[in-house]
Amino acid sequence: MQILFYFLIVAGVIAFSFSIWRRLKEDYSPEQIFSSTILALLGGLLGFIIFDRWLPQFVFWGFLVGFVLFGLYAISKINLKLYEAWDAAALGLSWLSLFFHLGLLLKNGFGEKFSRALEVLPAIVAIVLFYVYLKNYRRFSWYPSGKIGFIGGSVACLYFVTLALVAIYQFWVLSFSSLIWTAGISTLSCIGFLVIVFSRSGRRVSFGKKK
Repeated sequence: MQILFYFLIVAGVIAFSFSIWRRLKEDYSPEQIFSSTILALLGGLLGFIIFDRWLPQFVFWGFLVGFVLFGLYAISKINLKLYEAWDAAALGLSWLSLFFHLGLLLKNGFGEKFSRALEVLPAIVAIVLFYVYLKNYRRFSWYPSGKIGFIGGSVACLYFVTLALVAIYQFWVLSFSSLIWTAGISTLSCIGFLVIVFSRSGRRVSFGKKK
């Protein structure tokens, strides 16, 4: 199972890289796409290693912190557009998450609690909704601007809200205190991405007409 775990990790990295390339290939050179992808993945790996050393229960967040920091650096240095890159990364990260958690299930087994299998659910939800939104979001009346960034923001929001619900259920079954932190951070992340999506929508909050 150990070999299969690493095979799935490699498959996840390939799926991530392919998703980035497929979404950005028409607007950027292969060198730009390759360099930004490698930098973001190296950042994620560094974050994973650091958190695994001192906060092993939060390695998922360590990967994301490293990925985001190095990804933003790559975007600024390689001259990528932020929301184009994020829309592309949303699908790739979802595939990477799916393969990683499948690998963990095969490596560690389901154990006594089947709730561990629910860890693949956020990625599945994100992947399905990515393709639904890809074809339809410009027709949503509540997103009148049609600007890019909706897919990445909304998919991330749905990923994290699903992750929060899974963590709450797992806490009820497994009683690990780290799951409460996961639920809380996921909820805050979801709210943050909702704010981003709303800001890109072109809609404005109305508090009534002034007299």
